Amino acid sequence: MRKTITSMCEARLVLGGKLTGYAGLVPGVIEEAWLSLSQKHPLYLVGGYGGAGRAVCDLLLGIPRKEFTELWAAQQIPEYSTTLAYHPSNAEALPLLPAIGQEIAAWTGNDLGTVLNNGLDDSENRELMTCTDAQKIAELVLRGLGRL
Repeated sequence: MRKTITSMCEARLVLGGKLTGYAGLVPGVIEEAWLSLSQKHPLYLVGGYGGAGRAVCDLLLGIPRKEFTELWAAQQIPEYSTTLAYHPSNAEALPLLPAIGQEIAAWTGNDLGTVLNNGLDDSENRELMTCTDAQKIAELVLRGLGRL
Protein backbone atom coordinates (compact mmCIF):
# COMPACT_ATOMS: atom_id res chain seq x y z
CA MET A 1 0.00 0.00 0.00
CA ARG A 2 2.75 2.48 0.92
CA LYS A 3 4.54 1.77 -2.39
CA THR A 4 1.39 2.58 -4.33
CA ILE A 5 0.71 5.76 -2.39
CA THR A 6 4.32 6.88 -2.84
CA SER A 7 4.15 6.34 -6.59
CA MET A 8 1.08 8.61 -6.69
CA CYS A 9 2.59 11.38 -4.52
CA GLU A 10 3.96 14.57 -6.02
CA ALA A 11 6.05 15.27 -2.91
CA ARG A 12 6.24 14.15 0.72
CA LEU A 13 6.78 16.12 3.92
CA VAL A 14 8.16 14.17 6.88
CA LEU A 15 7.81 15.68 10.33
CA GLY A 16 7.96 13.74 13.61
CA GLY A 17 6.61 10.20 13.69
CA LYS A 18 6.66 7.31 16.12
CA LEU A 19 9.82 5.33 16.83
CA THR A 20 8.10 3.04 19.35
CA GLY A 21 4.58 1.77 19.77
CA TYR A 22 3.84 1.59 16.05
CA ALA A 23 2.12 -1.31 14.29
CA GLY A 24 4.20 -3.51 12.01
CA LEU A 25 7.90 -4.09 11.53
CA VAL A 26 8.88 -0.58 10.42
CA PRO A 27 7.59 2.83 11.54
CA GLY A 28 5.38 4.15 8.75
CA VAL A 29 7.11 7.52 8.55
CA ILE A 30 10.50 5.85 8.07
CA GLU A 31 9.16 3.49 5.41
CA GLU A 32 7.50 6.35 3.56
CA ALA A 33 10.66 8.47 3.64
CA TRP A 34 12.73 5.52 2.39
CA LEU A 35 10.26 4.81 -0.41
CA SER A 36 10.32 8.46 -1.48
CA LEU A 37 14.13 8.44 -1.52
CA SER A 38 14.21 5.15 -3.44
CA GLN A 39 11.72 6.38 -6.03
CA LYS A 40 13.41 9.79 -6.27
CA HIS A 41 10.22 11.59 -5.28
CA PRO A 42 10.65 15.05 -3.75
CA LEU A 43 11.12 14.65 0.00
CA TYR A 44 11.13 17.40 2.63
CA LEU A 45 12.61 16.27 5.94
CA VAL A 46 11.92 18.23 9.12
CA GLY A 47 13.97 16.81 11.96
CA GLY A 48 13.71 19.58 14.53
CA TYR A 49 10.75 17.96 16.26
CA GLY A 50 12.51 14.62 16.75
CA GLY A 51 10.93 11.23 16.16
CA ALA A 52 11.19 9.23 12.96
CA GLY A 53 11.82 12.36 10.91
CA ARG A 54 14.90 13.15 13.02
CA ALA A 55 16.12 9.56 12.69
CA VAL A 56 16.05 9.77 8.88
CA CYS A 57 17.76 13.18 8.96
CA ASP A 58 20.48 11.83 11.24
CA LEU A 59 21.25 8.92 8.93
CA LEU A 60 21.52 11.23 5.94
CA LEU A 61 23.85 13.46 7.95
CA GLY A 62 26.07 10.51 8.90
CA ILE A 63 24.85 10.19 12.49
CA PRO A 64 24.25 6.51 13.38
CA ARG A 65 20.93 5.61 14.99
CA LYS A 66 20.30 2.54 17.14
CA GLU A 67 16.75 2.28 15.76
CA PHE A 68 18.15 0.89 12.52
CA THR A 69 19.90 -2.09 14.12
CA GLU A 70 18.72 -5.68 14.28
CA LEU A 71 19.24 -5.72 18.04
CA TRP A 72 17.03 -2.68 18.58
CA ALA A 73 14.32 -4.09 16.31
CA ALA A 74 14.36 -7.44 18.12
CA GLN A 75 14.09 -5.71 21.50
CA GLN A 76 11.44 -3.14 20.59
CA ILE A 77 9.10 -4.81 18.09
CA PRO A 78 6.72 -7.34 19.66
CA GLU A 79 7.04 -10.83 18.17
CA TYR A 80 9.78 -9.65 15.78
CA SER A 81 11.56 -13.01 15.47
CA THR A 82 8.28 -14.94 15.26
CA THR A 83 7.00 -12.66 12.51
CA LEU A 84 10.20 -13.06 10.50
CA ALA A 85 10.04 -16.85 10.88
CA TYR A 86 6.61 -16.91 9.21
CA HIS A 87 7.79 -15.00 6.14
CA PRO A 88 8.21 -17.42 3.20
CA SER A 89 11.82 -17.69 2.05
CA ASN A 90 10.79 -17.48 -1.61
CA ALA A 91 8.74 -14.29 -1.12
CA GLU A 92 9.86 -10.72 -1.76
CA ALA A 93 12.20 -9.58 1.00
CA LEU A 94 10.56 -7.68 3.82
CA PRO A 95 11.68 -4.08 4.18
CA LEU A 96 13.26 -4.18 7.64
CA LEU A 97 14.84 -1.38 9.67
CA PRO A 98 18.48 -2.53 9.33
CA ALA A 99 18.28 -2.74 5.52
CA ILE A 100 16.31 0.50 5.24
CA GLY A 101 18.86 2.21 7.49
CA GLN A 102 21.75 0.96 5.34
CA GLU A 103 20.09 2.23 2.17
CA ILE A 104 19.38 5.65 3.67
CA ALA A 105 22.89 5.89 5.14
CA ALA A 106 24.35 5.07 1.71
CA TRP A 107 23.27 8.57 0.58
CA THR A 108 25.36 10.19 3.35
CA GLY A 109 27.91 12.64 2.01
CA ASN A 110 25.99 13.37 -1.15
CA ASP A 111 24.46 16.76 -1.88
CA LEU A 112 21.13 16.78 -0.01
CA GLY A 113 19.46 18.76 -2.79
CA THR A 114 20.21 15.93 -5.19
CA VAL A 115 19.37 13.13 -2.73
CA LEU A 116 16.05 14.65 -1.66
CA ASN A 117 15.16 15.90 -5.15
CA ASN A 118 13.06 18.63 -3.56
CA GLY A 119 14.12 21.90 -5.19
CA LEU A 120 16.18 22.97 -2.17
CA ASP A 121 19.96 23.10 -2.14
CA ASP A 122 22.17 21.36 0.40
CA SER A 123 22.27 24.25 2.88
CA GLU A 124 18.51 24.83 2.68
CA ASN A 125 17.87 21.14 3.34
CA ARG A 126 20.22 21.21 6.33
CA GLU A 127 18.31 24.20 7.68
CA LEU A 128 14.99 22.38 7.18
CA MET A 129 16.35 19.30 8.96
CA THR A 130 16.97 21.27 12.16
CA CYS A 131 14.17 23.81 12.00
CA THR A 132 11.37 24.09 14.59
CA ASP A 133 9.90 27.39 13.34
CA ALA A 134 6.65 26.51 11.53
CA GLN A 135 6.78 29.66 9.40
CA LYS A 136 10.35 28.95 8.26
CA ILE A 137 9.47 25.30 7.55
CA ALA A 138 6.54 26.41 5.38
CA GLU A 139 8.76 28.96 3.63
CA LEU A 140 11.44 26.38 2.81
CA VAL A 141 8.95 23.76 1.61
CA LEU A 142 7.13 26.28 -0.59
CA ARG A 143 10.47 27.54 -1.95
CA GLY A 144 11.45 24.00 -2.90
CA LEU A 145 8.07 23.21 -4.44
CA GLY A 146 8.24 26.42 -6.45
CA ARG A 147 11.56 25.31 -7.95
CA LEU A 148 10.34 21.88 -9.03
